[in-house]
Amino acid sequence: MLVEIKELEILRKAQLSELDVHQIGISACRIILQIEGPYSPVFYNEITREKNFGHATILFEYYWISLSFLMSDG
Repeated sequence: MLVEIKELEILRKAQLSELDVHQIGISACRIILQIEGPYSPVFYNEITREKNFGHATILFEYYWISLSFLMSDG
């Protein structure tokens, strides 16, 4: 997990502005979802209160993780 956190820090430093979900790759989106969650500023717009994961695979992964948690938690 520390490797992913360092990768995210490097990615944020490389960008001069806020990260845009449509401009970063799927692997970077996966790292952000794992570390910061679905309410990260990358995915969540606080003004419209909408989530935008940018890629269908990331949306599927979000729902899969949520469903797996609900099923294992009981």
